[in-house]
Amino acid sequence: MKIDIKRCYCISDNVIAKEIEGELVIVPMIADVGNLDAEMYSLNSTGLAVWKQLDGEKDLEHVITALSEAFATTFDHIKDDVVEIVEQLLKKGLVFET
Repeated sequence: MKIDIKRCYCISDNVIAKEIEGELVIVPMIADVGNLDAEMYSLNSTGLAVWKQLDGEKDLEHVITALSEAFATTFDHIKDDVVEIVEQLLKKGLVFET
């Protein structure tokens, strides 16, 4: 699955996400109920920072730029990590392309 940094990505309405001690725990939902039988996911602080930026309005290039500034690093240094995180979230159905 190829991620296009010129596209916007948004968090699915079919998940429950809760931040706990700097990490994000994500539970897929079925019929508005947390599906604990399904696989739960967690994101570290970097993944959490990406998650918070995925509002469906900013393209991924903007997200990468914002995160590179927040983490005081270069665009190219953080780009691959952000793309990988979004790719994994997309494959799991936790985010979608808008």
